[in-house]
Amino acid sequence: VAMGSQELPVGFPLQGEMLKRQINGCLPIAGQKLFNEWRLIVRTRVSIFTVLACCLLLYASATPAAAADAKKGSRIYSQYCVACHGAEGKGDGDRAKNEQLDPRPRVHANGDYMNKLPDMRLFRVIKYGGRAMNFSHIMPQWQHILSDADILDVLAHIRSLADPPFEPGMVQGCMIPVPENERTGPLKK
Repeated sequence: VAMGSQELPVGFPLQGEMLKRQINGCLPIAGQKLFNEWRLIVRTRVSIFTVLACCLLLYASATPAAAADAKKGSRIYSQYCVACHGAEGKGDGDRAKNEQLDPRPRVHANGDYMNKLPDMRLFRVIKYGGRAMNFSHIMPQWQHILSDADILDVLAHIRSLADPPFEPGMVQGCMIPVPENERTGPLKK
């Protein structure tokens, strides 16, 4: 298809000035006005739809644990996590005490630290293990035992343990320094 001095591949949609020239040559004045109004309406609706869709996606990706079941997560946490992290998430489970784990298990009740961590980072630590996320090699990977939905439920329960309580706006990013007293040294009896 050739228009003036520019050539376009066959099937290439007409855009910009070339579209205007094509319309001006084929449509009567009333048709041109109608087409321009229709084009403006379509652009506006597409823009509004795009903005709403993006907002929805950002909200959903920022809070994946929001739809999770903390009660179900509590049952899973009791079965798989309490041995190291303790029933209240204070890093004082029986295994942690008896085996003198070094580094000690994460204190999930420490809201000052845990509330700043994004859900996706915590999700990955649970799913792929500590070693995969440059944390303790002692933290096992649960991807072969827990489904993604189960991990999100556990994450919702972990969020409920935090003191001060977790609020979604508290997440600040991925580069959070690790408190020294939580990462090194055996548990004190």
